[in-house]
Amino acid sequence: MFDFCLGRGREGPKEFLGQFEGILQTDGYVAYDRVGGPKLVHAGCWAHARRKFFDAVQLNPNDAVATRIVKLIDELFGIDAVAREEKLDHAARHVLRQERQNPWWRRSRGSRGSRNTCLPSSALGKAANYTLSQWKSSRASWSMRSWS
Repeated sequence: MFDFCLGRGREGPKEFLGQFEGILQTDGYVAYDRVGGPKLVHAGCWAHARRKFFDAVQLNPNDAVATRIVKLIDELFGIDAVAREEKLDHAARHVLRQERQNPWWRRSRGSRGSRNTCLPSSALGKAANYTLSQWKSSRASWSMRSWS
């Protein structure tokens, strides 16, 4: 679901979400902090994270770390691509994700130090900081714990 507000304040999301207690996937904008009910689960957005690493590759096509992370995130998106191709229902898609996400996390572990190998103000540094900040606060099942 998508809700549009003219302003960027917290009041729009707060009013719309009320005491919502499901999963809330956002881009990490602070207006979504402290909204919803006590059981609300904040989930970060892999598309936003990927875009920041992709931008780092655009600025420096030789950046092996950023390129590797974009490819890793593409693999994660590939899980849902397979589910769409096979026209899997929600339950079967969940099973597929569970089967494939753990091996994905093991492969992604080598990228967890990317923030420590670049300047914080570089495109790669900003991408890593953004991604880590989203998943440190997230309690969603696809957390970034292996990247920190």
